[in-house]
Amino acid sequence: MHDGGRIILFASVWSEMAGAGCPAYYSSVADSKTRLERWLDTEARQWAPRKIAATVVVAHVISDTSTGRLIDRNIAPLMTPEDQSAFRAAYVTTEETISAVTRLLLGPPGPTGILRRVYQVGSDELTDAIAPEVRAVASRVPL
Repeated sequence: MHDGGRIILFASVWSEMAGAGCPAYYSSVADSKTRLERWLDTEARQWAPRKIAATVVVAHVISDTSTGRLIDRNIAPLMTPEDQSAFRAAYVTTEETISAVTRLLLGPPGPTGILRRVYQVGSDELTDAIAPEVRAVASRVPL
């Protein structure tokens, strides 16, 4: 990678909650994402002199993908009606994710030497934190 490059890794709310609210069926995916993030965090420190920026985009369910549709069709209905509504309100779409990441790539590079985390929940906006209520409802997904 050339100096000044950018690396973007995609993670999920569940991978961030591995071991504490991550559904059992998702644990192997969460584990692999978490291990990749740890590796990237270590590498990002070494790349600091080269001004390479590394970012993890932590998104909620991307509703218009096959996995998103699977979760919505088979997992969300197992939740309480109130949790279903809150869970679905946090969904994002592929288009919103592309829009958010494009802005990330075209904007200022952000910090180097650390692995930056940003969150995408319910829109194409990226934030520096995830609302506790979104994390709470995601942790109550059964299975």
